[in-house]
Amino acid sequence: MKATQACALFLLILLLCPLAAQAGTLGPALSYNELLALVRQARDGDVLLVSGDLSATDEALVTPALLEITGDGKATLRHLHVSDSSIVFSNLSLLDSFTVDGVSNIELRTVRVEGASGQYGLSFVGGGTLLIDEDSSVAGGTGATGVSISQRGGDLYVSIEGSVRGGADGGSGMEVSPMTEYGTMMLAGSICGGDGTTMGGTGLNLFDLSGNAFITVAGSVRGGKGSVGGAGMQVVSIGDTVSIGVNSEIRGGSGAEYGGDALILMDATAASSVNLSGSLIGGNASLRGGEPGQSLLVVGDSVSHARVVNCLLQDGENTFSYDTVITPLPEITSSVETVDPLLTPTPELTPEPTPEHTHAPQPTPEPSFTPIPATPDEASPAE
Repeated sequence: MKATQACALFLLILLLCPLAAQAGTLGPALSYNELLALVRQARDGDVLLVSGDLSATDEALVTPALLEITGDGKATLRHLHVSDSSIVFSNLSLLDSFTVDGVSNIELRTVRVEGASGQYGLSFVGGGTLLIDEDSSVAGGTGATGVSISQRGGDLYVSIEGSVRGGADGGSGMEVSPMTEYGTMMLAGSICGGDGTTMGGTGLNLFDLSGNAFITVAGSVRGGKGSVGGAGMQVVSIGDTVSIGVNSEIRGGSGAEYGGDALILMDATAASSVNLSGSLIGGNASLRGGEPGQSLLVVGDSVSHARVVNCLLQDGENTFSYDTVITPLPEITSSVETVDPLLTPTPELTPEPTPEHTHAPQPTPEPSFTPIPATPDEASPAE
């Protein structure tokens, strides 16, 4: 796979190098209509200069020549649509979404791409080549995907070394769907899902892959944060001889209620395979009773298509903790040397009271007998 990719890049360099010696410089174009006029008269290897803020019309940029369109670092092109062309973009910004279709060869060198609200950052539909260097970045609009790739007609070669992230409110970082023919992808940059208040975006979605496709994930991939963390990477519905290799860190997004799973695999059939090394780390959950994400979630019969070799599998954790209020000790306002010792007074001795002598009780005299005098009747005997 790497040999095939290197061969494709080498052939592209061979095409561009001889042309560079013959290249002319045209421009600068200050409007999109001026840029279209320069494109029509340009020849292979020409460099077209742009300056200012240019907004594209409904007319797509199409050229049979191999061109470079470059700015001064401040130039912007908005709503640009390129079709069936081979162009190197450098030192400018492509704002409000960048669309490529047909059989095109596109390279981004020090380019910032941003999508309009609710729209992808970069959409590539067709075949050809897409190269994003390490000094370039792509971001989706609010709630939208950063990079969307659909193979439709012809071989497809993709190399991403820069950063890709989904838009705020849970946009996916990158989505590839479908791939139906021969294709090679090297994803060595940083791919992140967008953070959201409710649900974080998935970092990397690979859906509906068939044919003879080879994808290597060698950069970092992370799901977005939210009440429910986004999955780091999802692989759904792959068949034929599709081969996916993961040799990097895949991390689920952290969430309040649920942490995101690092990697989800489902509906793998035929001779397809997913080879895992590096590290898979589930997202943490922060609420009491929250459920952390899993490192690897394989659904159904897809387990026979997953090969885990020298891979760290680490589920997320529940990071909830009670808030404890610690009362600080009173502040010491003086040093130990200046504190006068407290003298404890010696207690006075109180003499014990002398008990008073108590006389023994005197005996009580017995009462004397007093005879009762007899009455006259009692004194005279009865006759």
